[in-house]
Amino acid sequence: MLFITRVALSVLLVLVTVAVVILWLSNDMVGGVIGGVISGAATVVILLPDKERAAWIWSGALSFVLVAVTIFMTLAFSGAFGNVRIVDSRTLWVLALQWAWVLLALSLLLIVIPLRDRQVVKDAIACRQARAAAEAEKARLEGEANQRENDDEQRRRELEYAAQIERVRRAQDRATRPGALTGYEPKRLADVVLERPARMFGSPGAGLGGSGFDARSVKRGQDGEVNFAKGLQKDGLLARFASYWSVHVPDAALGASIETQADVDCVLVSGSTVWLLDMKNYQQGDVVWRVEEHSPSGSHLLSATDAVTGGYVGQPRPMSVNMSLATEAFRSRLSRSGLRFDLRPVVVMMPQGDGLGTIEDIVYPGGVPAVGLPTLLEWLSNEADYDERAEDSVILHAILSQLLKDETGSAIMIDPQTGRRMTAQPGGSTTSFE
Repeated sequence: MLFITRVALSVLLVLVTVAVVILWLSNDMVGGVIGGVISGAATVVILLPDKERAAWIWSGALSFVLVAVTIFMTLAFSGAFGNVRIVDSRTLWVLALQWAWVLLALSLLLIVIPLRDRQVVKDAIACRQARAAAEAEKARLEGEANQRENDDEQRRRELEYAAQIERVRRAQDRATRPGALTGYEPKRLADVVLERPARMFGSPGAGLGGSGFDARSVKRGQDGEVNFAKGLQKDGLLARFASYWSVHVPDAALGASIETQADVDCVLVSGSTVWLLDMKNYQQGDVVWRVEEHSPSGSHLLSATDAVTGGYVGQPRPMSVNMSLATEAFRSRLSRSGLRFDLRPVVVMMPQGDGLGTIEDIVYPGGVPAVGLPTLLEWLSNEADYDERAEDSVILHAILSQLLKDETGSAIMIDPQTGRRMTAQPGGSTTSFE
C-alpha cells in the first residue's frame, strides 16, 4: 500500500512539474525551469526505498531549496531587490501556480512520511510477533526434548533397578569359576622375597595399624599392599622408582593434614610422574566389575557380577571420594613448591587366588580410573627411571618423607606453637599432645 501511494503521488508531481516547466518555457521564463528540475529530483528521491534514511534527508533538502527558489521569485517579481515591480495577471498566475507546486511537493512528503512511519511500526510489530512466535516454538521444542530426556532417563533407571533386583536374587558368596590368571596371584608371589631398595620408604600396609578397621580387614589390606610391592619387584620396577608407603594426606601448607587420617597406600615416583596408588584387595574370580547407580539415592556403587549366573558376588561397595580428595591435596601442595611432576591417581585391583575379574571403564569420583594390577604394571614399565639427583626430586622427597605413617596410623606432626609432636586421633581432627 505504501509503495503504490508513493508511486501515485510521485507520478502526479512529475505531471505537474512537466506542465509548469512547459508553461514557463512558453512564456520565456527559463528561470522557472530550475524549480522544475529541483522538484523532479525530489520526486526521484521520494521513489527511493523508504528504509534509506538518506532518501528522506535529500527529499527534505530539495523541497527546502524549492521553497527558497519560489520565495526568491516572489520577492523578485515584487521589486524587493530594487528591480522593477512586475504585477500583472500573468505574473500572479505564474506565482500562484509556483506556490501550488511547492505546496504539492511538500504535501507529498507530509503524506508519504506518515505512511512510511506507519508501515515501519507495522513491520516492527510483525517482527516482534514473529520473534515471539519463534521463541515460543523454541521453548516448546526444548520442553518436549527435556520431557523425552526425562522419560528416557526414568525408563533407563527402571530397567537398571529391575536388573539390580535380579542380581540380588541371584547373589552368591563366591564366583562360579576362576577369573583370568595373571601370574600375580598370591601363590605366585609367595616365593618372592621382598627386598628394600634404597629408594623404598615406609612399609607396605603400615598405615592400616591405626585405621580402626577390624583385624580381618587390616590383614587383607596389608596383604594387598605387600603383594603389590612384590609385583613391582617381580617386574624389576621397585628398584627403578622411588616408593613411599602409607602416605598421609598432606596439609595445604606443611606436614600432614590434621583434618583427616586418610592416606594413599603407595606413592610411586618415576622420572616425571607421581603415581598415587590405592590397592583394592577384593574377592575376584570370573566376575564383571561395574559402576552402578544406587536407586533411589543416586549414589554410585562398585559391584561384582558373576559372569555365569549374573548375580552379585559379595555386596556392592560405596565408591569413596578419598582418592579424589587426596589428589587435590597433593596437587595443591606440590604446586606451592613449583614441582613439575605429572600427578596420576589410580585404583589398583589386586589378583586373588582365583585370578582377576573383568575391569572395564571403572572410574571413581574425581575421574580416578580403576585397573587391574597387570594393566598398571604395563603402564609403569613405560615410565622413565626416577632421578634422585634432580632438584625437584629432592624437594619431593622432603615432602613425601614427612607424610609417612608409622605404627600409630598417623604421620608425625609438630605443633607450630610448642614444637612438640602432635598426634591426630582416628576419625577426625581432634589432636593430643605428647
